Amino acid sequence: MKNKMKRLTTVIIAAMLVCTAVFGQGISWNTVYWAAENDSSDFVIENGVLLKYLGSGGDVVIPESVTSIGDRAFENCSRLTSITIPDSVTSIGDSAFYECSSLSNITIPESVTCIGYEAFDGCSSLTDITIPESVTSIGSAAFWRCSSLTDITIPEGVTSIGDHAFLDCSSLTDIEVSEQNRNFASYDGCLYDKNYEKLLICPNGKNEIIFSERTTGIVTSAFLGCSSLSSITIPEGVTIIGDGAFSRCSSLSSIIIPDSVTSIGDYAFTECRSLTDITIPESVTSIGWDAFTECSSLSSITIPESVTSIGSGAFTECRSLTNITLPESVTSIGSAAFQLCSGLTSITIPEGVTIIEDSAFSGCSSLSSITIPEGVTIIGDGAFSGCSSLSSITIPESVTSIGSIAFSDTKWLEEQREENLFVIVNGILIDVEEGYNG
Repeated sequence: MKNKMKRLTTVIIAAMLVCTAVFGQGISWNTVYWAAENDSSDFVIENGVLLKYLGSGGDVVIPESVTSIGDRAFENCSRLTSITIPDSVTSIGDSAFYECSSLSNITIPESVTCIGYEAFDGCSSLTDITIPESVTSIGSAAFWRCSSLTDITIPEGVTSIGDHAFLDCSSLTDIEVSEQNRNFASYDGCLYDKNYEKLLICPNGKNEIIFSERTTGIVTSAFLGCSSLSSITIPEGVTIIGDGAFSRCSSLSSIIIPDSVTSIGDYAFTECRSLTDITIPESVTSIGWDAFTECSSLSSITIPESVTSIGSGAFTECRSLTNITLPESVTSIGSAAFQLCSGLTSITIPEGVTIIEDSAFSGCSSLSSITIPEGVTIIGDGAFSGCSSLSSITIPESVTSIGSIAFSDTKWLEEQREENLFVIVNGILIDVEEGYNG
């Protein structure tokens, strides 16, 4: 009787612990009962899916009855050091081992076909991992922030690799691909498409790179976070620099762009804080949104006559940029294009521009004068707000609309207020003396 009571008490306590840990996560009462009844209080399993691990970590062996590791099953198990996955498992769910920061050893069995989104994100102690031949899909950000991972091999069967699969793997210097893989290839440790034409991923730990001679495209985020690269020469033949291609390459101080490039994507060089100068070739027609945002050391840039549009935020927070010449070919300057370029002392707006977008030059605190050309019809909200040194502004008669706070916190507006109760430009009321209640 005493032993029966003891066993009953153990079952009740186990059930209470399980209920406390899984309550509110969509796990049924039947599942909780199963875990307690089968004395498997470390695991919550339903229909073969491991929904939640409740143990204390260390070396963990997953039961043979498990066929799938569910989403977030081991999330934030910071004491988990190694795990054994049985051959019965066919898939590893999204964020399954998210932030398992002490996990250093894992063997994925040949039965697994899919590695989910963020499956091993934040497994910073993982030094190596073997992806079995059975895997066909590696999800987006699957190995994000695996900062101790040094190399990885993509097997023959992989047909898809999600965005940012190996992002912020700061020690990763080599991505190898099975020669039998029909979709991907490797060159100088970088991941390419099978024809070696598109560079897909440069490992974040590389400090130099040799391009394939066939390279024609650098795709979205290809070099994102490659903080050890200091210089790069893009080969002739490349036509596209994709969105975010060199974003967060914080040590990149020199880059040569060939005449074959026709477009620079959004965020292409965002946060390249060591980049001091750049020459854009005559072949480029557009500069994307936020293309050079927060390139805080950029002091010189040459924009060719071929460029017709400068995207929103293109040079936001380029605080070392002192002057820039926009070619007459430019007809569009995006919103916040030069916002917070606090070192900018002069700029000439081309004759072809018809609209100065919202916040285009806001916060350019060193800009002392500006001439708005004939042809401009609209000056957007906050276009020159915060240009505290701006004392001389020439506004043509073509301007028919001036947005709110377009010239707030400028010397020019302060001077106008001293002389006028109402500040009116081309019949447009842009300011009224503070306190006026007429």
